[in-house]
Amino acid sequence: MIEWDHEGIPTALLINVAFLEIGRAIASKRNPVSDSDLKLLFAEIERLLRSSDEHISNAVATDLLEAVWLATHQSGFDFSRVNPHLGEESRAYLIQWDAFQRTRTPGLKTR
Repeated sequence: MIEWDHEGIPTALLINVAFLEIGRAIASKRNPVSDSDLKLLFAEIERLLRSSDEHISNAVATDLLEAVWLATHQSGFDFSRVNPHLGEESRAYLIQWDAFQRTRTPGLKTR
């Protein structure tokens, strides 16, 4: 976990860091998140992706989801653990991110 004196840091940046850390926690191999918690987390992720607050929905996509994606490609996180919990928006974003990166995420089903 990143620790710092957050005074003077814009709230928007703190939001991004928070979502990045949540994504890293989801993809942690040392402290795996339970399936029941993954279900709850991804239901909330889906709700936030549909938010009218563009900063929040963008932070969820570019910080949280991309952190899980990155852990799959760089650290060997088993993406099939989260795949069943993805909602329509998160799945679509990750499929588009794969296309942009010209790769395929193991365990990401296109349904």
